[in-house]
Amino acid sequence: MYDAEVCAALRLTGQTLCQGPQGWTSQCHSVHCLMNMMCFPFYNFACYFSSMGSGTSGSGGTIVSVVNSAGSKPQANQREPIGIIQNNCFELPELADGELTGLIDDKDSELRQCPHENVEPECQDKLRYRTIDGSCNNLQNPRWGKAFEAQKRLLSSQLEKDGFPRSRAKGGNSLPPARAISRAVSPMLDVFADVTNMVMAWGQFIDHDFTGTPVIKNGTQKIKCCGDIDEALKVENGDCMQFVRSLAYSFPNGTRMGRMMSCLSPEPREQINTLTSFLDASAVYGNSQDVLDKIRGQQGTMKVTEKNMLPENPSGTCKKEKEGDYCLLAGDHRVNVFVGLGALHTTFVREHNRLAAAFRGLNPAWDDETVFQEARRVVSAEFQRVTYAEWLPVVLDDVTMSDFRLREGDFRYDSRVNPTVSNVFSTAAFRFGHSQVKQKVKIGEQSLELQDTLMRPGFTFRNMTDVLRGIVAAPTDDVDNFFATGLTNHMFETNRTAMDGLDLVAVNIQRGRDHGLPPFNDWREFCNLPRVNDFASLDMNVNLGNVYEDVDDVDVFVGLMVEKHKPGSLTGPTLACLLGHQFRDMKLGDRFFYEADSSEGGFSDDQLREIKKVTLARILCDNNLDLGKIQANVFKMEDPERSRPLIPPGPACASGRQLPDV
Repeated sequence: MYDAEVCAALRLTGQTLCQGPQGWTSQCHSVHCLMNMMCFPFYNFACYFSSMGSGTSGSGGTIVSVVNSAGSKPQANQREPIGIIQNNCFELPELADGELTGLIDDKDSELRQCPHENVEPECQDKLRYRTIDGSCNNLQNPRWGKAFEAQKRLLSSQLEKDGFPRSRAKGGNSLPPARAISRAVSPMLDVFADVTNMVMAWGQFIDHDFTGTPVIKNGTQKIKCCGDIDEALKVENGDCMQFVRSLAYSFPNGTRMGRMMSCLSPEPREQINTLTSFLDASAVYGNSQDVLDKIRGQQGTMKVTEKNMLPENPSGTCKKEKEGDYCLLAGDHRVNVFVGLGALHTTFVREHNRLAAAFRGLNPAWDDETVFQEARRVVSAEFQRVTYAEWLPVVLDDVTMSDFRLREGDFRYDSRVNPTVSNVFSTAAFRFGHSQVKQKVKIGEQSLELQDTLMRPGFTFRNMTDVLRGIVAAPTDDVDNFFATGLTNHMFETNRTAMDGLDLVAVNIQRGRDHGLPPFNDWREFCNLPRVNDFASLDMNVNLGNVYEDVDDVDVFVGLMVEKHKPGSLTGPTLACLLGHQFRDMKLGDRFFYEADSSEGGFSDDQLREIKKVTLARILCDNNLDLGKIQANVFKMEDPERSRPLIPPGPACASGRQLPDV
């Protein structure tokens, strides 16, 4: 039963708690609450700051506080459980962050989503095509890999009491502030890897294909986490940097009333993946029929403009700086965040339409639905083939590729494997690409600051060829603790003088705490690696002992970034292990994986032979005819002299040898 003080605080927010036999409770006992979907456990507050300050004061980060939706200020050093949200809508964090800083409008738009009823999927025994939401891939466990399901745990969460984020160090003190850690361990320095910027861009693209952790939205209003709070996640000028908690998942209760945010589960608090956990090109096609209907064209195609670009999203949010600029519409709403995303989204929509036209010519009897689904089936296979045969071998070492069965040709579907994206993968491990982002973005003759290109899709549809050339020609930054200042100080900045941008590294650290991710050493142990006993044996180029009390306190994201690399890998052994686990599961647990046997609904031998000719270079060339010459493997730097342009002008989109036709 909640005490009177807690209930009074909750009632101040204007919310209705469910009242059951034992008083106020987090379970839905009353019919009124079931009908109105207004049952909230008290710990489902939206904003939480635990040791997130700038770290400039001697006390570090002692203030632990939340803010309610009405904007009233809790007292310092109190855990006051107010700030209950008012409905079950949510938004993907990149877009919410852009709105928090004011870079993009906070108008009510389709970017805010409200989930469908969480009902058990009804599956057919034989499906030729994937469902749009990922359900029924596994016939025994039809929710595995489905959109809008809970992320799986590889280790139990370490949330504080009542679902509060992890905030205590091993010795009992508060963990160091996330912003202080970021400032201490993530300076700006370009350390180039021997791979192209496409490694980063493709990683971001496929991340938006299978991970989307939503944050809480207060209907059409902003959740204001800062207000008059003295300590939060601060930037240099002392202003507050807002942090909104991830939305909690509501486990199905066996009835059609089992909706997210209707009756949130008791501890442990779990988070949602709004996307399918399969590498299925859902970034192109969307995660629901509603999304697909908005982007699908006629005769089995996807919608494009007269200039063969992505269509306009009239209710989208982005920066429109020149006449004719518009927000792009795609299968994933984050298409406008980075110029490389827009270029890859456009390329694969064109690839779908190229395939659809070919299929219509070869099979005039096919109806529109068959043409569409067959093109979608091939595009999904291309996503997987590029990832497993080209991208992963550049990121991981040979031993990891073999140990986790990631090599092409090593596949047999296993219905016992749960492909669901893990919490540590989406919240920490697959954020490693943030360290590969370069501060300077090369677009043609322009060299732009990273922060000046975010949320500005005009660069993509005005200069798409130049965007792609810059991505495949330039080296990417190494995976380490060095981050572009456009991410650590200026992300989604609106006022350079006020320095009102976000710090993505600090957000990543705090997001891990929000989700209750165990510290780095626990993940070493999970991966059968020895625990690190001192800071000196862990650090790549920074002394973490300056910010952490104990090596067992190191946040998992920080540990992954400073860990020494394995030979032949862009990553350290723990990160390689976590990546290996997830990419193995989403491969072996995918009944529709491109190498599935033809007797089980896969491609025929002849079709698979053609699929295995696919390269990202070939796809780029087929759909960007003015690209010029590029290397056969666009993830590798083939020109050792980086001062020379890698892409000279030329009529053929290949370097040295002809790329195979598919």
